[in-house]
Amino acid sequence: MIMAVYANGEMVGKTAFVVLDCLWFAFTWRAYAMARRREFASHKNWMIRSYALTLSAIMLRTWKIILSHSLVIDPGELYKIDAWMGFVPNLLVAEWMIRRKKMGKR
Repeated sequence: MIMAVYANGEMVGKTAFVVLDCLWFAFTWRAYAMARRREFASHKNWMIRSYALTLSAIMLRTWKIILSHSLVIDPGELYKIDAWMGFVPNLLVAEWMIRRKKMGKR
């Protein structure tokens, strides 16, 4: 969280990293709580979300490479976009996976 507050990318970038940190902590804590209650199906879904956020560091760098080679963009602006692209698409994929699995059980 300290690094998020001092991140590059002005307020847009800092906000992205603060949101990421808060969600990561909340999802991991929720997964832990579900495991303690022995609600393992729910635990698994929360861990999928947590892992999606864990992979955000890798995706941030991947998106940076893709976007910097595809667009002519100021590095500062790229960082602001990249900060959000690092985790939002991951969460969307995680939610899709969770909901697809639920739909298959019906």
